Amino acid sequence: MNRITQYIKFFSLASILMFGACTEDYTESFLANSPVYLSYEELRSAVRFDSPKEITKPGRIYFKGDTLFVVEAYAGVHVLKVNNPANPENAGFITIPGCTDLSIRNNILLANSFIDLVAIDISDLSNIRETARAQSAFQYCIPQKDNEYPYANIDETKGVVVDLEVRKIEQEVELYPSSHPYYYYNINNWDGAYLDNMSSGGGKGSASFGTGGSMATFGLYDHYLYILKDFYEVVTYDVSSPSKIDKINNTRTNAQAETMFLYDGHMFLGTTTGVSVFNLSAPSSPKHISTYSHLTACDPVVIQDGYAYYTLRSGTDCQTTGINRLDILKLSDDYRSNELIATYSMKEPYGLGIDANTLFVCDGDAGLKIYDVADKTKLSQNKLAEFPSIHAYDVIPMKGYLFTIGKGGFFLYDYTDIKNIKQIASIPVKTAE
Repeated sequence: MNRITQYIKFFSLASILMFGACTEDYTESFLANSPVYLSYEELRSAVRFDSPKEITKPGRIYFKGDTLFVVEAYAGVHVLKVNNPANPENAGFITIPGCTDLSIRNNILLANSFIDLVAIDISDLSNIRETARAQSAFQYCIPQKDNEYPYANIDETKGVVVDLEVRKIEQEVELYPSSHPYYYYNINNWDGAYLDNMSSGGGKGSASFGTGGSMATFGLYDHYLYILKDFYEVVTYDVSSPSKIDKINNTRTNAQAETMFLYDGHMFLGTTTGVSVFNLSAPSSPKHISTYSHLTACDPVVIQDGYAYYTLRSGTDCQTTGINRLDILKLSDDYRSNELIATYSMKEPYGLGIDANTLFVCDGDAGLKIYDVADKTKLSQNKLAEFPSIHAYDVIPMKGYLFTIGKGGFFLYDYTDIKNIKQIASIPVKTAE
């Protein structure tokens, strides 16, 4: 906008204020980020099983049985059969608009679908069916655009906003605007942003549940589903019946929580300011018992045998700069008194995974790094392998195989011989032409 145009608009507005005091609004034409809607009817009839699709925006990962589920951000879930790890098969795609995370209890896949939480029977992939839906379970969000244009008004009655297009609109402009708060999601990134003892989140699964990565925001324990909602609360659902999803309660997190890991009857939340621990002895009502605080940073966490391993990452989304490291925390038997015992510098750490004494760390552009953690104080001297050519985001170690997701796609590593870790398969991301 040039200076002359600015003056014209200023005097036009002044005229309205001076001579049109009877009104508080005026109409103006301008370029704006305008909403593209998916109607609620379309949203709630969209779940289906489709033929395989290429991975373009990989997100969170989940493993169950011989199948890896890879979220395609805001579109659905890729189904990869890995019964032959050296030759993974892209078996199909579950269309779930707005999906960013999932958990699986028995044969019921639970996932978010924009503002809804949906349950899908996947016992027969050729005939999947939606069994339950909790409407308006999540905050209404709109995409976030990084450009100079303002946002057009949003009409939530028209449906969910799946995209924003820059176009010229004519819109009534309020001279004394009221507050119009919106939550945003980033359509170009993974985030915006989940066991043992009958539980599933990040960590190891059971026969009933699968296994999620360290960046998970969903977690299963017994017949309860926990979901991180809006960063500051955990919502508990009873999912014992495939035909209904019952909300039980909301639990405040006391900090900006980003990831969830369930282990040994406890919920560990990776927050931007520390690791928070909740006791699940009464699983319908998680109880906060301790928090270990650290400097502000993004913070996924994994737990094993009395130790917590978590990464801290800096950046705009993480509200800090200059902090990129791996920390190891010694946990007390009751998880109430925890002590930092080691810190290691990293470049850009994201998710991580642990299997016995082998720790896998996704270090962004620095690639995948693998350590022997038998001696927690000497990780730097005990690096087993590294793969710097991939930008790793999250991992799931499982029975000698490492399932890895990153910017480049899906990668599978064989670590059955810890001295000869090797990549055995990959499914690349389709890049824009």
